[in-house]
Amino acid sequence: MSAEVELLREAARLMREQANKAISVPGERWAVDVSADNGLIVGSYAPGDVDDDGTRSTACLAFFAYPGDEEQRTYSEAFSVATHMASWDPTTVLAVAGLLDTFAEYDWSDERHRAVLAIARAVLRREA
Repeated sequence: MSAEVELLREAARLMREQANKAISVPGERWAVDVSADNGLIVGSYAPGDVDDDGTRSTACLAFFAYPGDEEQRTYSEAFSVATHMASWDPTTVLAVAGLLDTFAEYDWSDERHRAVLAIARAVLRREA
């Protein structure tokens, strides 16, 4: 097995392992939400937690900041972090891990396929 294939498969394994630890129910997604006391949170929800009108009921995964709290990051910074975290929920990460496994089967003599190695290196915190 080539070093490239090993790198991609190792990154995919790590991504799956971490994502599966973070999932509490199948099909779980994450979203930015507000707690009852107006705190910024990332919440999780399952498909059954979405009402017919699109309203979803979330369970808090993480608090980020409160508006006006000088001891915390500013609300806009926290919102950006929370939005990024929610966009990379376990369902999304599992899909990207599948993509890495798919690329592991490609012909590595084609330079165009090497761009995906940057994802694997970032996941594994390795230099290019």
